[in-house]
Amino acid sequence: MRSFATVILRMLAPDTPSLLLLDEPEAFLHPPQARLLGEFIATERPARSQLFVATHSPEVLQGMLGAAPASLRVIRIQRDGSVNRVKELDKSQARDLSADPVMKFTSVLSGVFHKRVIICESDPDCMLYSALLDIPEVHGKQYPDVLFVQAGGKHRLYLLASALRALDVNVDVIADIDVLNNESVLQKLVGALGGNWDDIWKEAHPLKNEIEQQKFWLDSSEVVREIKEILAKAPKSGAFPEEMCGNIKDTLGKVSPWQAIKSAGKEAIPRGDAFRHSRQLQDLCNAIGLWIVPVGELEGFCRLEGKKGPRWVQNVLEKYDLRTAEELEEARAFVRQVWNRISP
Repeated sequence: MRSFATVILRMLAPDTPSLLLLDEPEAFLHPPQARLLGEFIATERPARSQLFVATHSPEVLQGMLGAAPASLRVIRIQRDGSVNRVKELDKSQARDLSADPVMKFTSVLSGVFHKRVIICESDPDCMLYSALLDIPEVHGKQYPDVLFVQAGGKHRLYLLASALRALDVNVDVIADIDVLNNESVLQKLVGALGGNWDDIWKEAHPLKNEIEQQKFWLDSSEVVREIKEILAKAPKSGAFPEEMCGNIKDTLGKVSPWQAIKSAGKEAIPRGDAFRHSRQLQDLCNAIGLWIVPVGELEGFCRLEGKKGPRWVQNVLEKYDLRTAEELEEARAFVRQVWNRISP
């Protein structure tokens, strides 16, 4: 409380034009107090004072950004040998960060205090990939100074990537294979990562066409027939079997070519030109830090587990030895490849 009060008094006391320097005001404060202090600094700064704050606290930054984004300049300084690299967040991006509920109430701002950020679509993705990267055989000699952040869906991936890259944060994005299904989302994501859209679309467009022309998905009559076959085996009374619920969900997961390819991954990509386009697209995307899940989606790394999302991750973490399980070798190799793009 003394630390908190000292900062406040130092700010409120000057009644003349002044220059105030605050070095790590979060010292000795719990995170909620640090955030409250950030809000106070942003709203109660004397009108005739110029305030510089040096902080390593995402809570202080969130407090200031949430309270007064229009009057805040966010600058990130990194030391590279004897040289300081300085990047400033554009004010329009600062306003977007403060107004967007997902970015405002997640840990995305903590990314500016890490050397690297890996953005995923959802929390389950972050959980498994971060657990795998924690394995010494995966991350190697350099311990990972990395933050995993969930974007809440594909359409938000580029927003987080753009804001973090504007502050010179090394960013990677991991997306399910159906990111290729939405040209607008893919284009924004490539732009946010600094890639050449024309080069990537040259490979993605014909691949997308090939996938959509393949008949490895079910039409309406086929879906109805498969579900009827499942329901015919259901008990006449009592709880509906959980296994049958999973079977019905699997059937519904085949109602479009993109749902089908998410379930099958790269194995469902037609051979020939489509496969060649997919390899070239993979190389172009990986070079800019965009990683398309080779098995289609997270759950494809271990198909022995029939669940989806958080339940699937929970089962994998509890049942398997992440370091040695053969079922997870492809997942370990994938995370190792992502990590080695920058790290030795």
